[in-house]
Amino acid sequence: MDYYYYDEHIHENDAEDDYEYDATAEETFADVCKGCIIQTTQQIQQYIIILLGCGLLHRMLWELIKRVREIKMAYHFLSIGCGLLSLWLYVGPSTVYIVVNILNICSFVRILYALQRLRHKGLWSCTYIIFSQLLAELLLKHEKFETIRGPQMVVSMKMISVAFEIQDGRETFQWIPIIGYLCSPSSLILGPWIPYKMYKEHNKTSAKTVKQILNIIFYIVLSVLHLNLSNCLLPWLKQLWNGGLWYRTYLDAMSVRCSHYFISYLSHATLLCNTWAHSSYLTISSGPFRVVKPFEIEFPRSLSMAIRHWNIPMHVWLKSTIFQRVRSSYVFAILLTYLVSCLVHGFNYLVYLILMSLGLFSYFENKLRRTLAQVFNACIEATPCRNSCKYKHCPRNSRLPWYTTPCLVVRCVNFIFGLISVVQLAYLGVMLNSNNSTAALLDNLLVWSNMKFFGHWLASAMALFYFTI
Repeated sequence: MDYYYYDEHIHENDAEDDYEYDATAEETFADVCKGCIIQTTQQIQQYIIILLGCGLLHRMLWELIKRVREIKMAYHFLSIGCGLLSLWLYVGPSTVYIVVNILNICSFVRILYALQRLRHKGLWSCTYIIFSQLLAELLLKHEKFETIRGPQMVVSMKMISVAFEIQDGRETFQWIPIIGYLCSPSSLILGPWIPYKMYKEHNKTSAKTVKQILNIIFYIVLSVLHLNLSNCLLPWLKQLWNGGLWYRTYLDAMSVRCSHYFISYLSHATLLCNTWAHSSYLTISSGPFRVVKPFEIEFPRSLSMAIRHWNIPMHVWLKSTIFQRVRSSYVFAILLTYLVSCLVHGFNYLVYLILMSLGLFSYFENKLRRTLAQVFNACIEATPCRNSCKYKHCPRNSRLPWYTTPCLVVRCVNFIFGLISVVQLAYLGVMLNSNNSTAALLDNLLVWSNMKFFGHWLASAMALFYFTI
């Protein structure tokens, strides 16, 4: 069974911080619309125009050049120019730090692969790229680095994947195409991470204008809806009814998740603007391209399923670039993958706490559910079965009626574990609601302390139950 990873990609863009809203219980829904929703939608327009406009500009210029003469190198030069333009409009003079970092890591990888006798070049590249990112965070002021944290993270992930592909012999080092890939306006600011191969195939896609525009509009609408949910409606619901500690905790954690959905859908729309292809034509990990699946997170079968669908491209990146390359030990592969996931997020101990906690929670949940599934020969593992199930008692077994007692029991057990996952996601996610990584560790731990560290005790009970059986 595979183990998947939580990837906190919420706060890589601080745009949504400009739209904080303090709701009061006396306000009506109409007041919230006037005081928050309308203003938030108007203010986010400039960011959407920058992100989508530069992607469309890149694509339109390339389409014009193709009509005259298709010069592949021109596609990469346009990618560099439009990507840096979008970055400049987004973060201003701080763009220079990203440019310096790109030249730095590209030069290192080029020199490294010129050394014929050196082994494990991908590993050395990965180490240096992460070190460069962490060093930049140490040297720059916190406020300045926060503005470029997202692009810095995306550039690091892209270059690490390219370095390993060159090591495997699937790619060769070429300055302009690689820099074009790193600077691509489709994913430089908000992501998502896309494979180098996908970037190179973008210039081959044909225009499908109607489907393209409809899909872009669809993802923009979803993005804005989730932003308003996060900043306006959920705070209003929180003040409208005092439902107790867990009610407020759930809404706070859901607000964090909606911020993530906002960025994910907006990044998907940006990608579609630049690729000029219907989303079903994009594939990642041999399946249709998706950035996030909210339904699998809000109503999860297990923590593992929620982790997998939190940031699908980054999950694929971690699995293919880190996890599958560690052959010495399965447990070591998991630990190393979590470590890399932490480090690419920079110095943020809140993320470290949540990542490690979630890793342990999901690990023992997977172990316990697999053991119970084998003991009772029932389909209650953390990951659902696919076409055929190896267990006797499975609700998806067409030979058994859904209303039989074993099938109902299996559904009930899976529902209980899913409910536990919802509780754990609320418990862990509420820590990110403050997004105060500069505060003292003990001050942030008060959030969990007020909840009596319920999530950790619950995970400990599951671990103890697993060891006893």
